[in-house]
Amino acid sequence: MKERSKLAEIRIAKGLLQKDVAQAAGVTRAFYTQVENGTRVPSLKAAKAMADILGVSLDVFFDALGVTEWNSNAEDERAATTEAVNQ
Repeated sequence: MKERSKLAEIRIAKGLLQKDVAQAAGVTRAFYTQVENGTRVPSLKAAKAMADILGVSLDVFFDALGVTEWNSNAEDERAATTEAVNQ
């Protein structure tokens, strides 16, 4: 049996189904399932929506996906990107 992803554990702990998160985030269940399984990486906008629904920060969301580095290592750019998404 395959081990559950951290993202799945967060979702299950919140009592949500994959279809619930997908629907609320405006993506298909198939896409969300691929994100949760680590086979697709969502856009920043979709990631923000999913993170909000799961009640976690983008840092926690991407950590749960196993993303250890952002496209830019500059903290200023990372903060600006997060701020832009939050608007």
